[in-house]
Amino acid sequence: MTKDELFALVPAVYRVRDAEPGQGGFLEALIGVVAEQADVIADDLAGLYDNWFIETCDPWVVPAIGDLIAVRRLHAVGPVTAVPRAYVANTLGYRRRKGTPAMLEQLSRDVSGWPARIQEGLGLLATTQNLNHRRATIRTATLRDTSALERLETAFDTTAHGAEVRPPGSPSPT
Repeated sequence: MTKDELFALVPAVYRVRDAEPGQGGFLEALIGVVAEQADVIADDLAGLYDNWFIETCDPWVVPAIGDLIAVRRLHAVGPVTAVPRAYVANTLGYRRRKGTPAMLEQLSRDVSGWPARIQEGLGLLATTQNLNHRRATIRTATLRDTSALERLETAFDTTAHGAEVRPPGSPSPT
C-alpha cells in the first residue's frame, strides 16, 4: 500500500489538523514510514511463502527442507552437491506416494536407470469371493488364449494364481 492510500484511511479530522500551518505534517510523515515498513513486511511474507515449496525456495532453504524430511544421499559427491534441489523434490514425491506401484516403479527407475514394472499380487489371487465384494478382474487361465499363456510367470501375467501356503524349502507337489 502506498503512503497516499494509507493516509486516505486516516479520518478526515486528523488529516485536516495535520495539514494546518504550524503542525509540520508529522502524521503524514509517520504514515510514510509505516507504508515503507509495510512494503518490507509484504515482500518478506512473499519470500517466506515461496520458501514453503521446494520448487520455488531460495537455495539456502533446500538443505533445511532436506533435513526436515531426513533425506540421505546414497553417494555424496561433494559439499556443494550434498543435497540438490531435484533430489529433495524427488524424495518428497516418493514420501507422498509411498507404497504405490507407480512410485515403486519410478524409484526403481531412478536408482538403477533401468525401466521397471510392478505387478500387485492381490488382484491376481484366486480365492472364493464374497458376493457383496466381487472382483470382476480375476481371470483364470484358458488354453485358448495363447497370448495370456505366453505371459505366464512374467511381470505381465494377468491370470489368477492360488496362494502359496507351503513352508519355505518344502518340495513342490507333482
